[in-house]
Amino acid sequence: MNSRTVAILLALAAGLAPTPSRADGFLGIFGKKDEKAMPGEDELARREGESRGLAARAAAEEANGDFAKAAKLLLESAKEFPLASGAPDAAFRSGELYERAGKPEKAFDAYQEFITRFKADKRFKAALDRQFALGMACKDGQFTGRVLGLPIGVSRTDTIK
Repeated sequence: MNSRTVAILLALAAGLAPTPSRADGFLGIFGKKDEKAMPGEDELARREGESRGLAARAAAEEANGDFAKAAKLLLESAKEFPLASGAPDAAFRSGELYERAGKPEKAFDAYQEFITRFKADKRFKAALDRQFALGMACKDGQFTGRVLGLPIGVSRTDTIK
């Protein structure tokens, strides 16, 4: 076949192929969801319930003294259910709990998640202040981690990052 015949056959095939009535129909092929659409009332209620369930699990972990696990659950809740009423609290609280757990990098990232998602929250400046304080504390060598039970400082490269 020559190139002209191939071009004609491709044009015919494209003309006969069914096309979706909406442009986002093509996105469904690749598994993308329409993330800009507001979920319905039932879906919002379901998400609110799941968010509260994660918050309850986080409270139990915090009561047991596992601050890192509690922070992880709260951050997961804030990311997964950003429209839930407790999402801003969960994101901010996760940063505080990571600080209590002695994980400054994770605390910094949790505050960044809060800053990125909840710009209108009254604690926005407090989150920025906490990030600054964490950066300064790491720079000054106040945070240490442990490897094989031995204390190590947070590296200067990680602090700068």
